Amino acid sequence: MRVPFFAALILAVLLAATAAPALSAGNIRVKALFPDKAMIEIDGRPQVLAVGEEIVEGMLLIAADFEGAVIEVNGERRSFGLDDTIGGGYAEPAEQELRIVSNASGAFFVQGRINGQGVPMIVDTGASFVALSRQHARQLGIEVDRTQTPIQAQTASGITAAYPVVLDRVQVGPIERFNVRAAVIDADHPPAVLLGMTFLRQLDMQQSGNLMVLRSGR
Repeated sequence: MRVPFFAALILAVLLAATAAPALSAGNIRVKALFPDKAMIEIDGRPQVLAVGEEIVEGMLLIAADFEGAVIEVNGERRSFGLDDTIGGGYAEPAEQELRIVSNASGAFFVQGRINGQGVPMIVDTGASFVALSRQHARQLGIEVDRTQTPIQAQTASGITAAYPVVLDRVQVGPIERFNVRAAVIDADHPPAVLLGMTFLRQLDMQQSGNLMVLRSGR
């Protein structure tokens, strides 16, 4: 009988994980990653969990793909990669840092990700929110509730209506934040997503000349 590829992949990783030495009590480790599933090793015993399932009390699998898993630990969401360990042996990750050099116009552009999809961004400390054009919102599959009362956004073309949304994940370089408040501007500008203060205020920012350094705050 021919075994489907995905089932064979899970079986192979299960066998490899079972052969590995058992972890010390209380340790939990990410052993394999799949779309909307993750294999979590608990005290040396691997099990495949789907998004939304509880790993142990106080730990919930929020999201997973081939790049990493988002796990809620005692109410706080954190990102983990393959073979990262949490639980009894968990240690806070090292501070994340991103360095951005301005262009000839003095703007700090960076290729970021919203809800896992790549999008050009410009760091804008003058923007109260992360701001997207309606075109970017469509491309990213972000739905706008037009029954809400719009807010007023100041743009290069004047005052424009904007609608509040919440972005599940916003990432620049190694720095990632969840449930970020944003606004979709009811126009086809700005040409890049404005990385505003609803994201930036969670970070430590330093600027020296044409260099900006963003660091994950503690």
